[in-house]
This record gives sequence, C-alpha cells and structure tokens, in this order.
Amino acid sequence: ENSTLGNQIKYARQLKRITQEELARTLGVDSCTIKQIENKTYKQLHSTTIITNIIDYLDIRDKIKINDDLIFIDTPGFIE
Repeated sequence: ENSTLGNQIKYARQLKRITQEELARTLGVDSCTIKQIENKTYKQLHSTTIITNIIDYLDIRDKIKINDDLIFIDTPGFIE
C-alpha cells in the first residue's frame, strides 16, 4: 500500500537514494521528524511547513495537492 502521504514521501525519498538522516539534515530538522512523518505518527499537523519543504525538496509537488489546512494525495500510488 503506497497511498498515504507518509508512504509517498518515503518512496520518493528512497527512489532518490536519500536517507532519512540526509533529508533531515538538509531541511534542518531531526531525523525522528522524518521517521514520524513517514510512519504517520507526526503530531504537528497544524503546520504543514516541514511537509511542504519535504515535498519541494523531493520534487513531488506536482503529484500532491496542497491546501492551507490539509495535504492529501492526488492519486493513490502516483509514483510507480
């Protein structure tokens, strides 16, 4: 199942051969934050800044619709 936002981020990151630690360091966040986002345990969903930064860095913005309050997948399984 690759339809959740966290799974899509993880898959895109892995395709680019970037570790969670490398992504975290590049974005200036803790690697735990990346892990939590990918595992759907990230609790600070009131702020989408980190998630939008990840989406932009992984260059998958055209695959994901972004709303001020919500981020959701445009098409389940968008990365084949």
